[in-house]
Amino acid sequence: MIGVVDAISNSLKQHEVENCKVCVALSGGLDSIVLLNALCELAAPRNIVLSAFHVDHGLSPHAQKWTAFCIEQCRQLGVALTVERVTVDAGAGLGTEAAARAARYAVFAKCDAEYLALAHHADDQVETFLIQLLRGSGAPGLSSMPLERVLGSGAPRLLRPMLSRTRAELEAFASQRALRWIEDESNTDLAFDRNFLRHSLLPVLEQRFPAYRSTLSRATQNLADAAKLLDVLGRQDLLSLRAGNCDQAGDFDHGGNSDHGDVGRSGLRVDVLKSWPRARALNTLRYLFREESLTLPHRAAISEALRQVVNARPDAQIRVDFGEVSLRRYRDHVYLVRNIEVPPDWHAKWSGKEKVALPKGLGELHLRPGQGAGLSARALDGADISVGFRRGGERMAVAAGRPHRNLGKLFQDAGVAPWLRERTPIVFCGEKVAWVPGLGCAAEFQASLTETSFKVEWLHVVGKAQS
Repeated sequence: MIGVVDAISNSLKQHEVENCKVCVALSGGLDSIVLLNALCELAAPRNIVLSAFHVDHGLSPHAQKWTAFCIEQCRQLGVALTVERVTVDAGAGLGTEAAARAARYAVFAKCDAEYLALAHHADDQVETFLIQLLRGSGAPGLSSMPLERVLGSGAPRLLRPMLSRTRAELEAFASQRALRWIEDESNTDLAFDRNFLRHSLLPVLEQRFPAYRSTLSRATQNLADAAKLLDVLGRQDLLSLRAGNCDQAGDFDHGGNSDHGDVGRSGLRVDVLKSWPRARALNTLRYLFREESLTLPHRAAISEALRQVVNARPDAQIRVDFGEVSLRRYRDHVYLVRNIEVPPDWHAKWSGKEKVALPKGLGELHLRPGQGAGLSARALDGADISVGFRRGGERMAVAAGRPHRNLGKLFQDAGVAPWLRERTPIVFCGEKVAWVPGLGCAAEFQASLTETSFKVEWLHVVGKAQS
């Protein structure tokens, strides 16, 4: 069996980690101390600039001693160390462990390196697998921790080069080199699920199945393959469900932007979704959530949502909430919609500046001077210009010689879903509607081709505009 250093070296070669910066997530415990020392041996041959990152969660009375220990270890090794103190929101409903992890990874994302090396090992992988299994996770969760993954846009890639080594092997490595490390007193607290598995269940399991680490590792790899295939199918199915939907709710604007605060973009065809086997339809909805980096709903919740949206009457307005988003049905299509509440009677005066900030989640309006198509500067001169939302009863004529019609009816004819109608900003001139995204300028405020005008754009997602 290859040693710890050779295993880490093979991992670096496999992922072509060389001529770059690598930062070690250093807690001061056995695992991270072993990783730091092993990488110190491998850094020079691969032209790696090595550093370390220590996060003080403030959860232990010994936290300052741990920080001092990490500082001293890095000083002896000649490794630059960054220390970050975080506040763990244990009352956020995540639990202390998950909240600490979220806080830790948030600062990891700011690390100045191409790779962030984590010290997880084979025993950690087994514990993660069992925890996910006992939570009823599917293939993505049961595939546990990948050897390498992207942490986020602009953030370092996560690398776990010791996943193939056991804790016993790390202990042997540390003993051979007379390494010192700190012990977190919480590691023996059986109130934590991971500690219960480590100290109470796994020793019993090992008596009957001594090779359980390797067999469960194979299981996680098989499940990771299955999860990737489910993602491939989910991506393909979403594309097929969205095909030909350019005239559906959310796509009515002239600027080509279908977002309107929705996260699901084009709607998914109910008839096709309903014709598929239930497992395939559920996988598609799950992928829709994963595509948007949203928390995946529990199986019972997403199953009930699927039942409602595919079995509803064509004219029913179905809404199934999942916290910050909801699944909705409109005109035989299903949409994933961000739940945005527009403050009652919200409005803003236009002071002549280019931008008007809208309520949270809806972006801003840009009114840029120009010539030709747009709002007539002459018609707006001296008028009371404001931005607001529908209150009911608004009317406009979309072209000269056309009658004034109720804005709700115009939205309906344009295929604008009900939830979009309530969050679409409107430019008012006095009490009259002057401009609406997708519908354009009201006839009496339209500029002629040679006239000075204001072109209006709704930028509710950076870089995306509706005119």
